[in-house]
Amino acid sequence: MLTRLPQGMDSNEWLATHMLALFDHVNSLCGSVAELCTPVSCPVMSYPGVSKAYWIDDKGKRLQYPAMQYIDCVMSFCEKSRKNELLFPTKHGNSFSSELEVHCKRTTKLLWHCIGHLYTNHWDQMAVLNLRPQVAVVLAHMLRIAKEYSLMEGKDLSTMSHTVNLVRNAQLRQNGGNASSTDSSSSSDRHTRVPSSKSGSWGGHPTPAMLMSKPNSLTSLSTELQLRILQYLSPKELRRCSSTCRGLHAAISSNTLYLQRIPCTLRIVVCQECRVELQANGICNTFVCSFDELDGQIFSRVSVEHFQLVGNGNTVPADLFSVVLNYFHRFRHRNIISLSITDSFVSTESVTSLFSFFTFALQTANRIKVTNSSIPIDIPSIAIDNSEDLIKFEWTNSSIHGMEPSGPLASSTAVVQHFTKIVRQMGDQRRTLQLNTTVADPSAVADFIKAWSETREPPFFTVALKQIGADWQERFLHECALRCLTHVFYEFPSKRQPTSHIKVKFHPELNECDLWPVFDVPARTFGQQICYAPMSLTTEVNKKPEEGDGRPPVWTIEAETHLLAMIMQYRPSGKEGNQNMDRLVVEMSRIIEDDEFTSYECVLSEKDYEEFKKRMMQGAARGPVKTYEPVWAIRPTREEVFAKLDEFFNMENILAREPLDVSASPEEEEPKEMDSPPPKRKRGRKKKSV
Repeated sequence: MLTRLPQGMDSNEWLATHMLALFDHVNSLCGSVAELCTPVSCPVMSYPGVSKAYWIDDKGKRLQYPAMQYIDCVMSFCEKSRKNELLFPTKHGNSFSSELEVHCKRTTKLLWHCIGHLYTNHWDQMAVLNLRPQVAVVLAHMLRIAKEYSLMEGKDLSTMSHTVNLVRNAQLRQNGGNASSTDSSSSSDRHTRVPSSKSGSWGGHPTPAMLMSKPNSLTSLSTELQLRILQYLSPKELRRCSSTCRGLHAAISSNTLYLQRIPCTLRIVVCQECRVELQANGICNTFVCSFDELDGQIFSRVSVEHFQLVGNGNTVPADLFSVVLNYFHRFRHRNIISLSITDSFVSTESVTSLFSFFTFALQTANRIKVTNSSIPIDIPSIAIDNSEDLIKFEWTNSSIHGMEPSGPLASSTAVVQHFTKIVRQMGDQRRTLQLNTTVADPSAVADFIKAWSETREPPFFTVALKQIGADWQERFLHECALRCLTHVFYEFPSKRQPTSHIKVKFHPELNECDLWPVFDVPARTFGQQICYAPMSLTTEVNKKPEEGDGRPPVWTIEAETHLLAMIMQYRPSGKEGNQNMDRLVVEMSRIIEDDEFTSYECVLSEKDYEEFKKRMMQGAARGPVKTYEPVWAIRPTREEVFAKLDEFFNMENILAREPLDVSASPEEEEPKEMDSPPPKRKRGRKKKSV
């Protein structure tokens, strides 16, 4: 028998061979009815003996899925297990895991659920597809291997045995009793011959089910089923299949438009004569010909994904868009990803064809770019609104016939509204949005900011608006006020993410406005001049130090921003800046003294950290000094820590104080009040107070 362990073969390797074969065959059979097994036709998972099955996830939770989703979970589980090197090793010398048999028991049970569902719910479709013999063979193979290795017991095994008998009797009646039993030992010696193999190398010989089921060849299927299978193959694999036999060659050559084709870039260059360039993606070779001599049959062998029109400042032929669009419709080009028009002048004669071309391209395109061009119409707003994939839009130094260059574009407003809809309906899909265009409606921009601030996981985006004026800025702020969008220094905080905000920056000299998100720094509040990231307080030492170690407990402040660079950025330059820096350092040492802190550690570069540490130690040495003792019961709370940090980072309060006398040594005199230090002379010159 095909399932009996041959002499000299490792039992684990033989079991792994059959389990992987069963998974491949069950996966193929379930995939043949994937379009028929829907949540409507099969709302629950059922198989012989069970009318409603539940999927048990990794946490042990019972979930009721439709049959299609249940089968997908089973196939995902089996595929993940097959790639596990511990369960199915593929390298010579690696041994099998001790849990292989336990895993195979669960896998066999799940595969039985899937193949049993085909018998109970899709047996008629199996007859139409001429796949009943394959189902019978896989069921017999599964039953035999389950009995051989005791993979199933009790009710499931008896139910499977009864189902196999029913299917076998039906096949015998259909074939007139001439079908041979799957348990017969009259097979050829080549079916039971054991190949020379190493541990984990079970892919070098045909599996038992494949040897016993002759009618499952791809060439014996109908043309429709062949096309459904061939649609998933890449162009390279299609060429290989075409060279195997005449039947597949005829099916592929006569249905090229319905299969995958070579992706390429279509570039049309307008110079003295219009030139067409076709370049396959990832290949340097380019097909070049004149636009008038273009043979449209070439589009039947390629799939245009990128369309580029380079005008070089010339007028585009009036029939160019209509001819290209006709080729796209004729040869089923529906995978355009990007559309680019550069240095082109499109006449008013192409209004209708250009409108149809934009509408067609925006059905699948996710990038639109118009640069240094003049076109007769704006990009249709309705096409932008209906687009599902548009995430990048660029309109640079371009104009529309008869429209003022500084006038607003309806397409710009439509893109902003489209981005707003994407933000609200994005879900788990993270996409980067990019917009570089002329002025858009201020209300649409305000709606976008509001939608972004109300999203739990907002996306990253960059928005650059040009040709705006002071009136646009006033209208924009008015629209934000109507939507209760508060800001400080044009920083709009997120309502769902405390550490995120949108930064709006106006450039009056350029009449431009930029918007971008910041995810790791909260927006500034009223009265706050410095923008810094929140700091997380963690205990570095959680256990008592060893005997003889007098180090006190250490609290660590991990700053996510460049602390020293932030201080240097907001201080004046020159002598006054150095004095301000000294005040900050002494203020930091005062915080350490007041709150039982013994060290501050910040995420800085090595050079900046040494500079910060040096200044901090100097300030601590000059200022009041306190002897620290290990205190294990007293800990500052998180609220107290951040309250002190807020006080420290409030530059106005720090710089409003009187200059500190940092020259007094703690060994010579008692520390004095920090608010009124006495004047001190240095090198005969009186130090000026700030």
